[in-house]
Amino acid sequence: MRGLALAALVGAICASNASSASRIVGGTAIQIQPAPWTVFVQQRVAPGGFLCTGSIVDPSHILTAAHCVFDDNGNLASPSQLTVKAGVSNFSTPSSTDVEQDRTVSAIRVHPGYVWTGNLEPDDVAVLSLSSALDVSGPPAQTIALPSPNAAFPANAAVGVAGFGKQTPTAVASGSLSWTTATVDPQGSCSASAADGLIDNNGIVLCAASPSSAVCNGDSGSGLVTTTDPKTLLAVTNGVAAGCDPGSPGSFTYVGAPEILDFVQGNDQPPSAPREMSSTTLELEWDPPLVVGNTLSCSTGGWSGATRFLFSFIDTTSGQVLQSGAHPTFLIPTAEAGATVQCRVAASNDGGTTLAETTPTSAVQAAPAVRIGPIAARSGVRGRTVTLRVLLHTPAGLYGKFGVCAVPPKPVGGKICSSQRNVLGIGGAYLFALSFRIRPTSPLVTTHVEIDVVAGLATAKTKAVLHITRS
Repeated sequence: MRGLALAALVGAICASNASSASRIVGGTAIQIQPAPWTVFVQQRVAPGGFLCTGSIVDPSHILTAAHCVFDDNGNLASPSQLTVKAGVSNFSTPSSTDVEQDRTVSAIRVHPGYVWTGNLEPDDVAVLSLSSALDVSGPPAQTIALPSPNAAFPANAAVGVAGFGKQTPTAVASGSLSWTTATVDPQGSCSASAADGLIDNNGIVLCAASPSSAVCNGDSGSGLVTTTDPKTLLAVTNGVAAGCDPGSPGSFTYVGAPEILDFVQGNDQPPSAPREMSSTTLELEWDPPLVVGNTLSCSTGGWSGATRFLFSFIDTTSGQVLQSGAHPTFLIPTAEAGATVQCRVAASNDGGTTLAETTPTSAVQAAPAVRIGPIAARSGVRGRTVTLRVLLHTPAGLYGKFGVCAVPPKPVGGKICSSQRNVLGIGGAYLFALSFRIRPTSPLVTTHVEIDVVAGLATAKTKAVLHITRS
């Protein structure tokens, strides 16, 4: 796991420095009607204040980022220091189609898991209670739906975000509302940084990015929403890479996680999703050599709060999930020769699901070859039993069934097989004795008996000479 490489919280803009030309970096200025859930949130702190964005979750409550309700010294604002402006396309100069509604705040609920440090931290959400309810019956101010409980993680979802933030890091907020679209990264990934491993706290944090835009200062607290109707609030904006460069991934608190959703819906003691601790272990092991037919074993422990585990084995060369479920072992098939494999663990509880993964294996090798020792020619009498002795020479790394079949010509006798199991893949010599009865009507000939060998995933063939006599 790794810390999220996003350096900047995106809420601290001094209100007294607003100018006339800034918005989401690379975004498009819009009227409020396409994003009527969006509100302007201001924290008044002398000599100016901090500007953020929020979302109307019901007429009396606004969802925003928790860091928006703290000052630069980490002091929690009082409700009287916060104001909310709904129904506006520009918080400085509302347009003729806006229906401005100004509200004071009567109470602030900060997620109990949030700890202000001035940096990105998990559980970065707060709910503001308004002194009087908003009128959400008209186009400029409407509520936004929350995710359904137990909704799947929105990997690769097309999303949008509307915010009152900057257009460039060196500019200041104009007051204009802007919109941009993005794509949600797979859980635990953060765009170009995905190769560095899964991000911390990925049960409650997600990343989304657009190639041509980025959230920036003033966009904190804005809602990341689905682009299809009905619009649904998936996450709350928290941070972005320093510089707000277009294409920079944004960091968002995932509202669909029960740890977050339960809080937003009024639970002040929501369940916590599993956390990796210093004591957490995650291992992918096997008995060498690493060859097809071998078994990989994934184990984990030392989590905080995890009660259930699912294990996925992934071909990191192709990205294909080879096996997923409660079983922590995986038998490497022949098709994975040359591939590298990793184990990804999903640790779950009532608060959500957190992913962790091992480093990939080295390249899986093909199964080693089995060698059949020389088989002495045998003589047999019609109507009697003859025994062929077959010695297999196997290197380490062949697992499972070792079997030998002797197949004489049909006029001579019937097929006979013998097998044993090599669970540990130990190399060595394995002797098989195969006895069959020569038919009384067998022709008096010198013939060949086909010898078919299987040793785990390795196979081999040879022939044994058999002389058939009358007596």
